[in-house]
Amino acid sequence: MSTAGATKTIKPGTVGAQTTSNVALRHIPGDEGWPVLGLMPEYFYSLDRLVQDTQRRFGNVARMRIPGSVGLFVFGADNYQRIYQDKERLFSTRLGYESTLGTLFSGAMLLQDYEDHRVQRRMMQTAFKMDSLREYPGLMNPIIDSEIKSWSGQSFRNVHPLLKNLLLKISSSTFFGIEADDREAEKLSKEFNDLVEATIALLRLKIPGLKYHRGLRARHFLESYFANLVPQRRTSEGKDILSHMCRETGDDGVAYAANEIIDQAIFLLFAAHDTTTSVLNNMLLHLGQDAKLQERLREESMAMGKSELSFDDMSALTGIGYCMDECLRLYPPAPISARCTLRETEVGGYEVPSHTTVYLPMLFNQRDPELWTAPNEFDPERFAPGREEHKNHPFAFHPFGGGAHKCIGLHFAKMMTKCIIHKLLISQRISSPANFDARHVWIPLPRPLRLPVSFTRLR
Repeated sequence: MSTAGATKTIKPGTVGAQTTSNVALRHIPGDEGWPVLGLMPEYFYSLDRLVQDTQRRFGNVARMRIPGSVGLFVFGADNYQRIYQDKERLFSTRLGYESTLGTLFSGAMLLQDYEDHRVQRRMMQTAFKMDSLREYPGLMNPIIDSEIKSWSGQSFRNVHPLLKNLLLKISSSTFFGIEADDREAEKLSKEFNDLVEATIALLRLKIPGLKYHRGLRARHFLESYFANLVPQRRTSEGKDILSHMCRETGDDGVAYAANEIIDQAIFLLFAAHDTTTSVLNNMLLHLGQDAKLQERLREESMAMGKSELSFDDMSALTGIGYCMDECLRLYPPAPISARCTLRETEVGGYEVPSHTTVYLPMLFNQRDPELWTAPNEFDPERFAPGREEHKNHPFAFHPFGGGAHKCIGLHFAKMMTKCIIHKLLISQRISSPANFDARHVWIPLPRPLRLPVSFTRLR
């Protein structure tokens, strides 16, 4: 499909951020960090400080480097609105992510632009419509109940593995219609973790034993795993997301090819499973350290008079909703998004060459002091009526992205989070050590590096 003024199609692998040299961007101020490594250490452990300090020093456009790539940090709600909405068709999502995700998540909806993206997105439209969303709590709730009962009365050095295991079991049921036993769940979890870990591998070599090689092997395993499911799901009446995808048809009325479905199924695990794990980690961090907040939300959940939520109950849990949104604001699950310029353009007063990768740190706008009061403080009530600071700009709050690539599963993710937190609040008291200093790791997803939590059953 062509548009007036658009550049010719660029084949994957032919151009990308690596083709823009630091010389081509030398007119733009910035800090490239360490030799070779660039800003990678700060990316992992102090992204929040890095982003705010960079903007303070250099303004809304700054030159930066990560291993193998010189690009630009771009900040500011107006800039994000222009780039995410991309009315000029200047900013390629596919090329922005190709160097990091292109092989491991080949064919994923995130790595598609314009018409290609629209066609792939259609595959999931039925799975995330209102009628389908109403069915999912019935699949989630029994799993949530069983897992939380097993946590009761126990203390854990790190709650993250528990949350990953819970969400993998929920994903097996709601995404793929699988009631995985412990052995199968453990195998899926291992392969999926290897795939995610490979996205941050510095050495992208196909050498056995290296992180990147393990990720490629995990990708092949998951392809084979889902290839066995697709023929079954095409003829089933299942209510899981994979079954909806297998029955979906394109504009021509023809069902999607198996490889297209498999590509989206693998990425769906990453986009929905690990991101929700990030949100839950951060919610438990704050609930475990703020007894008054926890009790206030517990009273709201108790007032529902229901041990398990339905889809229609979600809007009533406003307190949990504000707490979730505040965690999404401070620790957006996808902390940085990327685009690549298709043509020379102007951004923030600077000429930017074509084939330049621009990095959009989600957390800057969501902590911008011009849009938020005391932006680094945890304050869920900033979303409440009378304040509603998230409405200060259309891109003041955008944890699920924006424009054509805005997350299609955002309502599903929020619903799943509310079901889990509600069940925890009405059955368990959540606590973590007083004055616990939770060091965050930001890449690939923001969460406390270690979060000790105790669960005490309510009498």
